[in-house]
Order: sequence, then C-alpha cells, then structure tokens
Amino acid sequence: MARIAPGVIPIKDQNPYETIRAVAYQDEDIEENDIVVVSGYTGDVLVVAKADATKVEHRESALFLARTGAAAGRALWIQPWRVTTRLSTEETPTHTPVFLGKDGKHVFEIPSNGTMWYKRRVGTVIDKNVIHFHLG
Repeated sequence: MARIAPGVIPIKDQNPYETIRAVAYQDEDIEENDIVVVSGYTGDVLVVAKADATKVEHRESALFLARTGAAAGRALWIQPWRVTTRLSTEETPTHTPVFLGKDGKHVFEIPSNGTMWYKRRVGTVIDKNVIHFHLG
C-alpha cells in the first residue's frame, strides 16, 4: 500500500469541504466566517468582497463563507456551506433562521429601522453557539 505524505489529500477525497481558493478584494480584510460575494476574478482565481444585506445585487448573488481570513489582496479559502462553532448565538433558540447582515456578518433578525435591507437567509442555529451556514 502506498504511503500518503502528510498534508496531502487523497484523490478520492480531494476536496471534502468543497473549498474554493479566492483572493480578498483590494481594500478589504476578510475574517474567518465572514460571508462573502464574488466581485470579480484575477487570472483563474475568484476575487471576493464582504457581502452586505443593504445592497440589492447581493440579494441574488452566490454567497460563500470564508473558511480562512485574509488581508486585502491576499489569498483565502471560501466554501458554500459550513457548520461553525464558537460563534455567539446570543442565547438564540435552536432552529432560529440566520440572515445576511452588513459587512460580511450574520444577524438573527432583519432590523426594522427604515434602512433598506434585503432579506437573505444564510443559515440556521442548530445548537448553542453552533450555526449551519447553507449559502447556496
């Protein structure tokens, strides 16, 4: 049986987390677990920016979750779904919907302060401090 070098993913499981390599938009630092939207490409790599519920173009765009963070112009990994832990659910009950917020963040309810927000569900609280993001 052949040995697999440490850090190498076998071909049959080449991308088990459906990760996609991307680059952070030129003037944005992206943190792990930020919700991002594709804003362009460079060569054959996607360029992503923080998604924002106040922008109509993000209402129907493909959204992704940053698996890793990156400084502006640097590479990161994104994915279309993920179960995250260590995120504060603010004592939000299980099965509560999660929505796209501003600046790449998530919210548990859309504000009703007169600001134009576009409702986009991005996940569900599945346990205390655990969210299943399903962005597809």
